[in-house]
Amino acid sequence: PGKSAAEISSLVGKAWKALPDGQRKPYEDDAAGRRAEQKERGKSKATANVGKRKNDDDKKEESDEQKSKPKSRKRLKKNEDPNKPRAPLTAFNLFAKERREAIKKG
Repeated sequence: PGKSAAEISSLVGKAWKALPDGQRKPYEDDAAGRRAEQKERGKSKATANVGKRKNDDDKKEESDEQKSKPKSRKRLKKNEDPNKPRAPLTAFNLFAKERREAIKKG
């Protein structure tokens, strides 16, 4: 109780390093399965029109106010899919997710 996030992360990392290979295997197998599922989903979505560029006719004309403002240095990714799935969890992330609460309690 009362441990900071950094302390908890450190303890989880030490526990992972101390874990024998035999006890790591279930986490590694689960992570490998999740990666395979993600890869299969990616193949089926590869043929979709995500990232399709707009025609010049579809572009909006900038107003005078927008033209006078300096452009931000940050670049926005063109046509990024907001529903894009996140990367699957690694073996360590799965282990940490399971153990974090136990370590928080003491």
